[in-house]
Amino acid sequence: EINPKGGYIRYGKIQGDYLLVLGSIPGPKKRLIRIRKTIRPLKSFLVKTPEITFISRESHQRK
Repeated sequence: EINPKGGYIRYGKIQGDYLLVLGSIPGPKKRLIRIRKTIRPLKSFLVKTPEITFISRESHQRK
């Protein structure tokens, strides 16, 4: 379960598949984000499995 109490502000509750993205994404809210492989991959780039340490499910609506 990824939804905080009361859902996300200005979005609601997530009901389908999801992907957590660190940082910001330009464009309007709820815009489709396409994930693809790079055109020119770096040869020195090492693929490491990310480790999720904590996901806060506290409400951000101050209720």
